[in-house]
Amino acid sequence: MHAEDLLFGLGLFLREPWLDHGTQEPQDQRVQLRLTSALIGMLVTNRLIDRGRWECPLMDLHARIRSASSPLYPRRMPRSAIPKAEGWR
Repeated sequence: MHAEDLLFGLGLFLREPWLDHGTQEPQDQRVQLRLTSALIGMLVTNRLIDRGRWECPLMDLHARIRSASSPLYPRRMPRSAIPKAEGWR
């Protein structure tokens, strides 16, 4: 599998049926979002994908993670749901 394929595959984990707010426990959803975020971060940090070439899909994934994280963290929404995401923005 190529890193670009993985990038687009990760997007599927941010949609139903993989990320289902109706049936999944909130803590399971949080873990899924963190894992997806970590994999995206790994792809960018290790330069397995070209950040400039894939900027739009990266921004889309980041927006989906923030949107899905919002109801899971009702007291506060972190600036970034992706750990150490500042490096790939």
